[in-house]
This record gives sequence, structure tokens and C-alpha cells, in this order.
Amino acid sequence: MRKLNVRNRWHPAVCTATPSTGHASLVARSAVLVAATAVVLAALVLAVLWAFQRQLVYLPDRGPVPPAAAILPGALDVVLQTEDGLELGSWYLPAAAAGAPAVLVASGNGGSRELRAPLARALAEQGLSVLLFDYRGYGGNPGSPSEQGLARDVRAARRFLLEVAGVPNNRLLYFGESLGAAVVTELATEHPPAGLVLRSPFTDLAAVARVHYPLLPVRALLRDRYPVAQHVAEVEAPTTVLYGTADSLIPPEQSRSVAAAAARLHCLVPVAGADHNDLVLVAGDRVVQAVVELGLSASPWPRHAAGAHYLRRDRVGGARRRPTYSGVNRISMRRVTHPARSRHLPDRPGGALPADRQGQPAHPVASAPGAALDRRPDR
Repeated sequence: MRKLNVRNRWHPAVCTATPSTGHASLVARSAVLVAATAVVLAALVLAVLWAFQRQLVYLPDRGPVPPAAAILPGALDVVLQTEDGLELGSWYLPAAAAGAPAVLVASGNGGSRELRAPLARALAEQGLSVLLFDYRGYGGNPGSPSEQGLARDVRAARRFLLEVAGVPNNRLLYFGESLGAAVVTELATEHPPAGLVLRSPFTDLAAVARVHYPLLPVRALLRDRYPVAQHVAEVEAPTTVLYGTADSLIPPEQSRSVAAAAARLHCLVPVAGADHNDLVLVAGDRVVQAVVELGLSASPWPRHAAGAHYLRRDRVGGARRRPTYSGVNRISMRRVTHPARSRHLPDRPGGALPADRQGQPAHPVASAPGAALDRRPDR
């Protein structure tokens, strides 16, 4: 009887110990399985991003575009030959007057050259020649876009202007929009233009990608780098930077950092309240005037070649009058004439420096030609 009691006392203890050990083991195995699954899923996500990252960076309109003359009267359909054997469709709008500068326009990462037609039209009205070209993979062109590929494409565009169109290098301006700003800045390190205009530039691709994908190791993943701030510090050409103060794609502080890094900053043009794709940044008066002013300062050409630039509407009693080049800089162009590296000038209404800094020779503020041409807001 006593022996049976001993068994009854110890038997429950043996039974309770076995389930407790098994439960802990099961939890441990589940944790390991969950961790392994998470690692595998993360690796798969990173692998997919690595393989398809360029589909996130480059957003081309791959379809064919209309004939040039159907969109821009007087424009020509031309073909660019790249070093690696591709033929790229492009539009060339020659100036009416001989000797006028030409603008090589490098597009952003989306759409096709058709979306840049308003800019080409506005520049042509100022007497400039304009080349709109599509990168490989854009606008019906063959190939797939990449940093190296776009560098070849923009060199083909430059060769066309110099060798076929006969534009002298001292009358060639580069205009880069967003991603295109990175493309022409890299080109300018090897082939400096008469002037460089960067619209909505980022400091480098990883910096802007980190803004939109903060949880991803984008700097480690990206194949294409586009180090704009690094390259612009090497460009020995007058450089104008434009940006929208309400840009939701490229943080305005990145564009200002590019301006601060420029070896020869000519003008900094903030467009108040403008978002990345607003018309005022696509083909607004401030953008057009910045290009014309840079062209005039870098390589003046005869006034008759500037076309409508010298006879734009500034109605006083219903009549046209020639622009004046004095007074407050109304389009917020800050002209920096320091011969060496220039630092960023902060945004201020009217483009004026505070009283305690006015008259300093290192950073004078000058009114830009054309600043008072049209005081109406951009539409």
C-alpha cells in the first residue's frame, strides 16, 4: 500500500515534465523557421529588385512618336548614330537666323521627346536651335536604358550638332531635366559646353532613391549611380540650376546642394511653389529666360538672331517695348561671378541679398537680361 502511494506521488511529476520540455523545443523550432523564412523572403525581394531595378528608374514611352513637323512646325526628323551601333530617332528644330546657339535637351526618366515639345517651341521662339532626342528604349528607339547607354546616346546627340548641324562648340548649350541633368553633367566633364543648365537635379541617384525607398539598402543595390554633385564640381562651364521649391520627386535641398557643388555656378533659379512636372518647370518663362540669359553671357550672338527674345510682350499702353536690364531681379536669378568655386546663395524674395552683404564683390547679384520682360505669372 505504501509503495503504491509513492508511485502515485511521483507519477504526475514525470507526466508534467515531458510536455514542458516538448513545448519549449517546439517554440524554438518555430522561431528558427520564421527567421529562416524571413531571410529567404528578404533575399528574394532584394534579388527581384536587383534584377528589375532599372524598370523602376527608367519609365519610357516606348511607342513611336509622330513626325517632327506635326508637333513642331519647321522641325526635322533626324537619326543619331551611337558608338555601339544604335540609331536613335530625334527632332531638330533649327534657328531661323545663322549663328544662334543650339540647345541639346536631355530628357528626364519618363515619357518621350514629344513631352518636351513645349520647351523646344519656347526656346525656338527666342531664336535658339533645339535638339530633342530620345534615349535608347524611349520613343520607339532600340535598346535598353542604362547609365552607360545614356552616356553614349548624349554623345551621339552632341556629335550631330557639331558635325552635321554645324553648331560651333562655343555656341552649344546643354539642358538637362532631372535624370537628364545627370546625363549632361557627365558629358560636360569630358566635353564642356558654352553653358550648362540643370533643371531639378539630384545629388546622386542613390540619394533620391533613398527618399522614396527608405527601408531598402539602395546604395548597395543600385547599378546606375549618376553622381551629379561629384561631376558638376569638375565642369569648367558656367552652370545654371533651376528647381521647384515644392518638388515632390527631387527634394529641393538636393538641387541646392548641386548648385553649391558647381565649380562655376552662374545662376540659381528657385521657382516658388512649383512641383516637378508643373508647366512652369517644363517650359515656363523662368526656364526659358534662364537658358537665353546663359547663352547670352557665355557666347553673345547678334541681337537679330535672338528673335522674339528682344521683342517679347511687356505691355505699356498696349505697345511693345524693348526690355530693360536694370533694377530688381524679378525672376530670382542669382548671378554668381566669382571666378572660383561658388557657394549656394539662399532663396530670398526678389533675388536680393541682405543689406549687410550687398556690394560684396564675391557674390554680386545682377539683374538678368530678360528678367523684366514678362511680369505675368507662368501658366
